[in-house]
Amino acid sequence: MEDCVFCKIINGEIPSSKLKETKNLLAINDINPQADTHILIIPKTHVRDITGLDDSLWIEIKKLGLELAKEKGINNFRLTTNAGDAALVHHMHMHLLGEVLSDRKI
Repeated sequence: MEDCVFCKIINGEIPSSKLKETKNLLAINDINPQADTHILIIPKTHVRDITGLDDSLWIEIKKLGLELAKEKGINNFRLTTNAGDAALVHHMHMHLLGEVLSDRKI
């Protein structure tokens, strides 16, 4: 999508702090972190939200999230996503929020 900020990041039109990249995914630091570690895992193909995600990509996202958590030494984390108008950016992405305890509101 030509006006999608994440598509522009994936295409190199907007700079980002790339942490890891696979054939299908890009992981970057969130520019407005809500936790000590706040990583976005973004599919390279434009998918509006989780309702349009296929199962194989979902598994890749899970694997990359777990890999990043392990590499960063994160023991307590959340993987979250928003769908529909709950999402600020309408390009499916997961938030990996590190060292978040159960009583913390985010």
